[in-house]
Amino acid sequence: MKKSTENQVMALAAVIEAAALVDELANTGRCDEARQSVALNSIFSLESEDLESIYGGRQALAPGLQALLDQYTVNTMPNVDVARYQMGLIQLQRRLMRNGEMQQKLREGIGSAQTLLEMNGEISQAVIARMASLYQDTISHLTPRIIVKGKPIYLQSQDRSERVRALLLAGIRAAVLWEQSGGSRWSLLFGRRAYLESAQVILNRL
Repeated sequence: MKKSTENQVMALAAVIEAAALVDELANTGRCDEARQSVALNSIFSLESEDLESIYGGRQALAPGLQALLDQYTVNTMPNVDVARYQMGLIQLQRRLMRNGEMQQKLREGIGSAQTLLEMNGEISQAVIARMASLYQDTISHLTPRIIVKGKPIYLQSQDRSERVRALLLAGIRAAVLWEQSGGSRWSLLFGRRAYLESAQVILNRL
């Protein structure tokens, strides 16, 4: 993965997009299917070194780039829960990268889910359930755990809770890409202006 501010911005946009989709599901019971598909498909692109190809091009990352601008621009009110999920995903990703056994379990589980995906021909609820179970068996054992806030009627729904966990797994994937492209705690603290400028440039070129 090439280390560059541009790649960091696109990967961070994918983290924020996963967090935003989780927030939408938890509070409204639904989220945009096309955006969900982009996020979930990225989980299966483990061998790709090209960030754009992982997400199907820059256009697919536009919602996340806009969300990044909305979250980080000084004169806007950020979504507190989305920000909390974003930081939680980054923290969990760091702990995951220190746990080789869990990384191997994730790779094997993703391989199993990919076989099911190929059989079904699409990311069906069965595939989502497999990814949700994988998240529950791995990432959910790391701390600090991400506690999703929302309306109980949606959070207690099995299919929605499975989609939430699958999207959190997609967020972990994006956080790994962010770190691989040079992202760090310091770039979050001191590189926000560069992130905002890069995100705006990418959006303007779409």
